[in-house]
Amino acid sequence: FSYMAKELTDEIQIQVFEKLVILGVEVEQILMSTNSFFKVQTNRDGAASLTYRVLDSQDKVPVVEIDESGHLSSHSQIGLSTIEIISQESFGINQTLVVAVKVAPISYLRISMNPIFHIQNHEPLMALPLGITLSLTIHFHDNYGDTFHSQNSMLHFAVNRDDFLQVGKGTSNNTL
Repeated sequence: FSYMAKELTDEIQIQVFEKLVILGVEVEQILMSTNSFFKVQTNRDGAASLTYRVLDSQDKVPVVEIDESGHLSSHSQIGLSTIEIISQESFGINQTLVVAVKVAPISYLRISMNPIFHIQNHEPLMALPLGITLSLTIHFHDNYGDTFHSQNSMLHFAVNRDDFLQVGKGTSNNTL
């Protein structure tokens, strides 16, 4: 058999790449209030060529628009639209992500505080310590309890004791 043996060779190339995802959106739906803006940022920004478009439906008028830079804007109507994001990699791989965009009214807001206080025996805290610095984060929710990714509400605040409290806007849009 040795004189009939032939050498066979083969080669395989495996290319590993990241799945296309929207940053800051844990679910496959973007929740916006009416007349608001949202910058769609993906994990492939700067690494791939991205195109964005609203998928048309013949029986519905889209409630959002998206430009070539990924700036998503909602109108005054509530409803549901779908956007498509296509990532074209330089090594030939194309990925498509289809995401629902829900435009809904804000039902309620929730305020969370940082740092979190741990009180002995779970007794209620009757007063905050003098001189403490707190960060208050405001979360907007729809009637199902889902958190908005984008909203257009302007927050205003007032304190009842100007001599004890100093309140200012935080580092992000929804913090005090």
